[in-house]
This record gives sequence, C-alpha cells and structure tokens, in this order.
Amino acid sequence: SAQRARGLAVVVDSTVHVSAARGDVPHIEVHLSAGASGPALLLGAAMVFTPEAQYVPRLTAFTSQDGGRTWTTSVLPLPDDTATYPWPGFLDPWTTVGTDGAAYVAGLRITARGGEIYVWRSRDGGRRWEPPVRLPRGDGGTFDHPVILAVPAGRGGGTVYVFANQAGLGAVRRGASGNSLSRSTDGAATFAPPVMVLPNNLQNQNGNLVAFSDGSVMAAWFELSGAGEPRVRHPRLWTSLSTDGGRSFLPPRLVVEGYTGSWPLLGIDRSEGARKDRVYAAWTGLADS
Repeated sequence: SAQRARGLAVVVDSTVHVSAARGDVPHIEVHLSAGASGPALLLGAAMVFTPEAQYVPRLTAFTSQDGGRTWTTSVLPLPDDTATYPWPGFLDPWTTVGTDGAAYVAGLRITARGGEIYVWRSRDGGRRWEPPVRLPRGDGGTFDHPVILAVPAGRGGGTVYVFANQAGLGAVRRGASGNSLSRSTDGAATFAPPVMVLPNNLQNQNGNLVAFSDGSVMAAWFELSGAGEPRVRHPRLWTSLSTDGGRSFLPPRLVVEGYTGSWPLLGIDRSEGARKDRVYAAWTGLADS
C-alpha cells in the first residue's frame, strides 16, 4: 500500500472563473459537491449580493456537467411564502448530489420565529430548479447552519437528510442548544419532523453527515460557549451514529477533547478496498482564546 501511495499525484487543471458573469458582486460561503457517481457533475452554491436585490443575499447555484470546465448559473427561486416575511434574504448554502443526478441545495432564512430551513431540488442536475420546501420544526426551536446529504444508491438510496443546529424550546432558557436530523424519503418533496440530539446542557454546533455502505449515517458536532454563559474550558468534538435511517441515534462517541476548531467536516471512503467505510474528520484549527 505504501509503495502504491508513493505513485499517486494531484493534478491541478486550469483555473475557471465560475461566477464571471457576476464577478462584480460579493459571493459568500461557497459550497461545492461532486456527483456520487463521479466528478463530471459538480454543484456549487453561494450567497450572492446584487444591487438589483438591494444587496440582500440570494442563493445562487452553479452547475457543471463536464467536470468544471463550463458552468451554468441559476438564481434559486424564492419560496411561495415570501410575502409572509419582510426580509427575503437567504444564508448558509449547502449542496449535495444524488446518484440519479438530482441536485439539492439547503439554505437558511431568518424570520420573526428565528431560523427556518428551505431545500431546493433540481431533477435534471441543476438545469431547472423547483420552488423550495420549508422544513418542519417539530418540537424544537430556531434552526442554524443546515447541511444536506443525499444518500447514494445502495446506502438507503432515495433518502435526503438535513442536519442542523436547533434549539430545544425548553433548553433555550438555560442556554443550551442541540442539533436535529430531518429526513425525506421522497427526494426532498416532503420532510418528516426532525429528530433532536441534545446530549448535554451546553451549546452544541453541528458539523456535517456521512453515510456508510449499509445505510447508517454518522453526524458530528462540537461544544462551544454561549454569550453570557460560563466558558467551556475543554470543548469536545463528538460523533453519533444512526443505524435506522435517522429515526434515532446511538450514544455519542468522543473524537477529541480540547477542540478549538471551526465546523468539522467528516469524509468517508466509498471505495471497495481495505479502507471501505473508513471515516476521516478534518477542521480548521483556531487559537484557544
């Protein structure tokens, strides 16, 4: 294995200006996903601030069918309930692509009730986008930082998960927040009420999700100090596993103590080799202040 690894190389191709058509405006919080069946289909999204929208952020999708050589830009449609909320902006884009070529983008809208999650779907790899679906809150409170995962074929295919930070209604008064998992079994047309993961009385910020070959799903999160709350001196990074399609979670497993990073990212080996289903965690380290 070591001998083979020495022969591997990273090849950097030419640079492509994906958003050249609107290169004069800010693009914030870019997220990119590759198709589960290969890198030919790429899906990106960003918050875009344009003068015609009074610089209120709109989510824009960028899709490539040829491995990133050429790109198509689509401003995602506003939801049908836009008139209900005075501020039409959207935040926190996250993308995923299914094995059937369906593309999905999750985003956050701030309303009088707090954060609400919306999911956009394109059945043709990002060429045409449907109006978004708003996720139910269940028994929880405001949402934040939604991440989305379309499970590949053979891993509970057809299921779309959204993992997000969500305050427990009773926990808000004591400064705690957990995370929740929302599940769709019809390609993000509808979502079941979220399953809350609130393992302690701290603030817990979510990372992302990965899916194993047997359909199990692993989520990551970390602890942090809330405003006005006693400082968490040794924050921890955790993962938890769901073996029943996101209906419940097993007890959390500690990854590292003294975690001083930003949002963690999990990756999983999808090959059929000796490292199949091996999970990797990466994060940007921050100075402990």
